[in-house]
Amino acid sequence: MLSSNVHNQLLCNFLDLANDKAFLKRIEKANNKLNVNGITFLKNSRPEYFAPPDSLKEVVRIDWLPNAIEHKEWKIIENGIKQRAKALSIFTKEVYKGNQTPVALEIIESSKFYDKSLVDSNNQIEVYSNIYGIDLVKKDGEYIVLEDNFGWPSGFGYVNAVREISTVVFPELYKGVDYLCNNTMANVLSENLKTYCNDLSKVVYACGGTNGVSFTENRRVLDELNIRLVDPEDIIVDE
Repeated sequence: MLSSNVHNQLLCNFLDLANDKAFLKRIEKANNKLNVNGITFLKNSRPEYFAPPDSLKEVVRIDWLPNAIEHKEWKIIENGIKQRAKALSIFTKEVYKGNQTPVALEIIESSKFYDKSLVDSNNQIEVYSNIYGIDLVKKDGEYIVLEDNFGWPSGFGYVNAVREISTVVFPELYKGVDYLCNNTMANVLSENLKTYCNDLSKVVYACGGTNGVSFTENRRVLDELNIRLVDPEDIIVDE
């Protein structure tokens, strides 16, 4: 991967070659593609808007001139995230195996996400964080963890869509740049889901219908895995 300085120079060259009018037209084209692909967010997020009307949706604002991260810096981020995910999974395993001590038991049991049915020293679950989403912010040159989530990392489907659009509308940005592929999430998700169910044809993902705020993002990834998107009302539980 080229250094940030080289990549930034490529961006400067691109801006020097593009006149303002033509550039704004390309920005408009890229933003229109965002809307067509459902890359939107809610203007007013409320519980009853699980399937909001189009009038409440707004296209995600994207800076089409990306800030490059050098490969060396990215590897530090990647290794740190992997280490943190593993540590949190081990901690959660110890919670349900009854071996953790850093957090008081009353705090653990007071969480609405605490599942008492999993408290069994003989259970066979080894991995508790099959899906891990992390929110990072950068302050004064340092990356800080804002939030950890053992759940679907909202937004990664949008990242893939933005990369696809930008490579088509702004090919100059990537010319001569050895950039990392960011569409491997489906493969990683597949391997993690198989730790619970090896046959993905038996896996479904419940959403709030085609108007749901996450429908487009979920569909992009699940289509790659051949996992069915279903409405909760379509699910019949056989006890």
